[in-house]
Amino acid sequence: MEKLKKPVFTLAHVGINTENESKAKEVAALLCSIFDFDNKETEISVFAGNGVEVMKYKGFGTLGHIGFGTDNIEEAIKYLEAKGIKFNYESAKYNEDKKMKLIYLEQEIGGFAIHIVAN
Repeated sequence: MEKLKKPVFTLAHVGINTENESKAKEVAALLCSIFDFDNKETEISVFAGNGVEVMKYKGFGTLGHIGFGTDNIEEAIKYLEAKGIKFNYESAKYNEDKKMKLIYLEQEIGGFAIHIVAN
C-alpha cells in the first residue's frame, strides 16, 4: 500500500448554531463589538471576523462545527479515509468549477461536527 503524504491542516473557523437569522445577527454583532471584528453576512451565516461563523439555523453538530482548512481537499480525504475516518458525502459543497470546497466528517467530536474546507 502506498504511503500517503500527510496534508497540512489549519483551523479555519468555529461555527455556532443558532435558531434563526435574527439570533445569528445578534450573536455575531456581540462578538464583533467585543473584539472589534468586522462582520460579513452570507446566505447561511454571519461571520464575526474570519474565525467565527454564526449559523442562521441549526447546522451540523449538536453545538456547532469546527472547520479545518487544507490546500488539497481531495488528497486530505484520501489521507483521512486511509486512517479510517468516514465522511458524510451528502454534506459536500462544490464551487462553480465543480471542485469540492467543503465536506463534513460523519463523526461528531465533543458535540461539534467537523468539516474540512479547501483553502
